[in-house]
Amino acid sequence: MSNDFVVSEHTFQGVSSMSMTSNLFRRSMTSIDRFRKAKPVASKSRRTRASILPGIDNLDERVLMAGNVMTSLTVFPGSLYIKGDHGNNTIQLTKLTSPDRVRVQGVATSVNNVGYKDILMSDFTSLQIDMGLGKDSVTLTDFKVASTISITTGTNAVNPLQGDDKIKLDRVITTTLFINSNNLIPQTGPTAQNAKSDILMIGNTITGTSTINTGFGNDSVVVAGGKYGNININTGANANFSVNPLLPLPVDAVDFSPTSAKVVQIASGVGFIPGGDYMIDVHDTTVTSLVICTGDALPDYACDCTVLHDSHINVANVDISKSVSGFTTSKWFVLCGGNQQEALAIASAPPASLFIQAGDNTNVLVDTVNGMAGDMDIKVGDNTWSPEFGKVLTFDIKNSTAKAMHFLIGDGNYDINIWDSSVSGGTGFTLDTQGTLGTGDKNITLFYLTVDGVTDPIYGDSYFLVTLSSDGTSNNTVSVDTVAVDVTSLTGSAIDGNNGAFNIFIDVNPGSWWGFNVVNFPGWI
Repeated sequence: MSNDFVVSEHTFQGVSSMSMTSNLFRRSMTSIDRFRKAKPVASKSRRTRASILPGIDNLDERVLMAGNVMTSLTVFPGSLYIKGDHGNNTIQLTKLTSPDRVRVQGVATSVNNVGYKDILMSDFTSLQIDMGLGKDSVTLTDFKVASTISITTGTNAVNPLQGDDKIKLDRVITTTLFINSNNLIPQTGPTAQNAKSDILMIGNTITGTSTINTGFGNDSVVVAGGKYGNININTGANANFSVNPLLPLPVDAVDFSPTSAKVVQIASGVGFIPGGDYMIDVHDTTVTSLVICTGDALPDYACDCTVLHDSHINVANVDISKSVSGFTTSKWFVLCGGNQQEALAIASAPPASLFIQAGDNTNVLVDTVNGMAGDMDIKVGDNTWSPEFGKVLTFDIKNSTAKAMHFLIGDGNYDINIWDSSVSGGTGFTLDTQGTLGTGDKNITLFYLTVDGVTDPIYGDSYFLVTLSSDGTSNNTVSVDTVAVDVTSLTGSAIDGNNGAFNIFIDVNPGSWWGFNVVNFPGWI
């Protein structure tokens, strides 16, 4: 038995869930201390039962501690390095005062083989945490790191569900943040399950770039309050599949509502492996530019899954101050936040304040978004639900502004509503709902819409164009009320039924016609 086994009394301080185990630990340690203080006994006949249990120290450690993490100040001056083993580790980093220091404390986890370790804040300017494999939890609370915070958690490729990880940053200040959690090669197949990551960020100040990458499980990222520079969030392709056909697919979820941020890029469900649903909410914030890329447009995207998709993108109460370039309107697939962004197609895509590119089966809501510095450019894939399900997806834009609005909707059935919105100073308004095959029923409502376009020296004239599905079985309806259009390309501006056999045009306010034509609506007078 080791004579130098020491565990601090502070190991389980404040951890109520460990109280029963802690009592067991104290009783065991009392017995061990009593045994250690006893005089050696030569006679075998007088040996106690405890003296013939050489594993009692290791047994108590195994009961109480899931794993161990080691802390060190690395050979590079000013770097605090925390390394976990392959166990299920939980650590908390909290600022203490008098003197200022950070306490690295384990919860059912030892730190340098004891309960915690204190490190002076003045000893380091960067923090690197690598938790290794296992199911890990990392919490950082109320302290400042001058340069960089990097957090990495991993999963076991043999047993990926052992890597469900949680990372929380609460009132942390730093320049650069990097989080990489469970971002390994995914498990695939009809019942595939991958480790998930839950990232919670509350009231932080990250002045430079923040990068958050999670893996192929059903992940969640919440950013609430605080101020950020550029931020890139990528929740992976979500390669998990629903085992029970009666249950919905696992969901990748992002809820983004900081006080302010610069260029924001959010990617979810993007990848060459078809994935599950996603839920993106960006709300109550001010940003420089906003780019959202979700899903992919592989032909078998929905067919590979036990149940079909029903994803959502919601952007509400957001002020956008500038435009962003570097994205194309010619393809569906873009990897946001990576190195595979495509160059701007100058002939067709002015810089956008809000850029959304979504895969199949996505409902879109944009509500009270002010982006007059650039265009609102949104593309949505197909509604691949079988007609017998009667699933109609929604595309709603309301109470919003932009220099121009350009929308591209895929095949299938959609309800499309553009309400109480205005376009001014850009290349006008286009709504193309033909998709690739021209199929599906589109119900379109244009209500209190103002379009005031100008001739742009680079991108040309402004125009107003609504184009409907062209398949012979399409049943399209367009309702117009109080739409005012003033564009420079009058000959190219129209609401075009595109020869669909069952198109219906409803003009609630005849004054709304000014500035565009209405064509190809059979039976309309």
